[in-house]
Amino acid sequence: MTEHYTLESLTEMWTTFYKEHGYVPALLDAASQYPEVQSVTIPHLDISKYSVELAEHLLERPRASLMGAERAAQNMLPPGQRVPLRIFIVDLPEDHVRRPVDLRAVDVGKLICVKALVMKCNKPTLHYTTAVFQCMRCGAIHHMEQDRPGKLKEPIECYKENGGCQRAAGSTKFRVLTHPSDLPYPFPSSEALGNGKVAFSETTDEQWIDIQDIPDDLGDDELPTDYKARLGATHLVQQVMPGDRAMLYGMLLTNNEKNLVSPEMYLDISHLENLTRDAVVVTDDDVENIRAMISQCENPLQEILLPSLAPHVCGLDHVKEGILCQLFGGISEMTPDKVLRAALHIMVIGDPGTGKSQLLKYVPKLVPRGTYTNADMASKAGLAVAVEKGEGGGWRAVPGPLVRSHRSICCVDELNKMDADEISTLNESMEQGTVTVTKAARGTFMAETAILAAANPKEGGRYYGDFRESVDISEATLSRFALIYILKDTRDKDEMLQRMMRPYYGLGERLEGAVLDPKTFAKYIMLARSLRPRFTEAAAQLVEAHHVFLRSGDESTWSNRVLEDLYRLSVAVARTRLSEEVTRDDALSAIRIHTAGAWGEVHGTGARFEVEHVTVAAPQKQRMKVLLEAIRELVDAEGSAEVNMLITRARDKGVPPERFQEDLQRLLDDGVVYEEKTGVYGVV
Repeated sequence: MTEHYTLESLTEMWTTFYKEHGYVPALLDAASQYPEVQSVTIPHLDISKYSVELAEHLLERPRASLMGAERAAQNMLPPGQRVPLRIFIVDLPEDHVRRPVDLRAVDVGKLICVKALVMKCNKPTLHYTTAVFQCMRCGAIHHMEQDRPGKLKEPIECYKENGGCQRAAGSTKFRVLTHPSDLPYPFPSSEALGNGKVAFSETTDEQWIDIQDIPDDLGDDELPTDYKARLGATHLVQQVMPGDRAMLYGMLLTNNEKNLVSPEMYLDISHLENLTRDAVVVTDDDVENIRAMISQCENPLQEILLPSLAPHVCGLDHVKEGILCQLFGGISEMTPDKVLRAALHIMVIGDPGTGKSQLLKYVPKLVPRGTYTNADMASKAGLAVAVEKGEGGGWRAVPGPLVRSHRSICCVDELNKMDADEISTLNESMEQGTVTVTKAARGTFMAETAILAAANPKEGGRYYGDFRESVDISEATLSRFALIYILKDTRDKDEMLQRMMRPYYGLGERLEGAVLDPKTFAKYIMLARSLRPRFTEAAAQLVEAHHVFLRSGDESTWSNRVLEDLYRLSVAVARTRLSEEVTRDDALSAIRIHTAGAWGEVHGTGARFEVEHVTVAAPQKQRMKVLLEAIRELVDAEGSAEVNMLITRARDKGVPPERFQEDLQRLLDDGVVYEEKTGVYGVV
């Protein structure tokens, strides 16, 4: 049973705790940085080591215990440095960590930690901690502590002890004094202030958010539960946004202003940890380990990443390669007249049972803020932004999955359940990275979100060979997808599927699993996305040549967006190698991945790009300059330029192998380069 302590005894216990556990320097340091630093954080285990009784009292009666803690913190400071420091308790015992679905009446008033998904965030507002009222009749000043969120506690009369006129609240009016501008005559010496002295209300920032259970934390027979949470301190406001996962420390309270039999419960939050912001932390050791792993293979995309993406999904390697490029992403560039987006969009259409949904549900596990949603459950507005009535009677915009996945990936399943007009509402987000609301709650939301969409053919649920008749999507929307895949339920993978399924029923050993676990995979992606690889001339020329190839011919229906998509794919491939440079081989891989999709079928052509048939050679003078630069780089790095290494380096810089010997001989003839020995060159 929890002990009952007086405020004095609690203050004494906390004072002893600060001294014995070395928290006095932390208090002094925080006070010296006030108001930039307004709090000190203490792990619950430290308090348990000092006193089990105090630790238990803190959990069961947090408001009383923390009043003693903050009063003791004040007493530890020198008289001239006393500031209102807050004390936050973190790392609570497991039996005080909850999911929203677990919250019950027995939790009311206790210190708990709730792990939840943030669904909505209202705008920050001002909250009175102490409100100062002035009687409009006599000018008397009254101070009222405010301990209820949402409703201002006013004087019931003009109190005599404060020099008031004793009129009841119905016979006079009170104004709240927040700032000198609230005074009728804004000078403290005004006779309207009665005794000539005035203090203004004490305020802090406040923000209300809506939270819900994290889908991954729910069992098969559990439904998500939502609660409102109050962030009642300046340092908490704007620290989370819709789509974030957070650990929320505080109390479960009731709001029974209307004296209901079943009052509404809400969370009063004193401290939070944004799990999304710090979801993937890449240490120096992680970087070293990942680079060491890459150095042991020739093609990380094929050898490491491909086997690690949804290993339980049979086959579909060409689709997985495209999704990997989407995960690694392109580079966002801003120009005076255009913003080049980084996001790659992918659509997978195909027969039921081909693994589309399994892929879509796996991908969000690898990136912070990644979401999975079913288009059948999301309305036209709900997928991007919904508009609903607010509690005050006005309208407010509620971000949907697309906005909650800003700078991440939103996986939209069963896109075919939305009609063409509904799908077209995605256009702005897919190209500009924003969602604009023009009705009721007006505003613009950031949604630089990569979309991975899956759909079943609209006619009979199976694909019969005519893309235009199978998918009801406008050309404007379709052109925004970098990759489109068509999956047909054929018999060629039956044997592989059988071998994969047998171990699940005790018939043999499971096939070799993923190379990377999801946690390491996420760190790999985070590390790669921090790089901004630049294009070599050879890579750029190859991408441009493929773009010309696709757009050639009078009947070509390719849009110019394909050029941007090829650049993004090339960057993504380079990132899989953790390279600072996009080489010709990266561009070749990007073209191969682009060609492996179904765009040829979409555009009514089965043509395939043959790299060997395209001339991308620069003029000889330019090639010789590039070749000389390559020789100098090798000489600086290796001491000399060996011919095989030189051919590779020159090719990456745009010198075709078939022109290499001609250009090298010209440099030798000009006396700029000399041959040290057979096959080894130096610079004069």
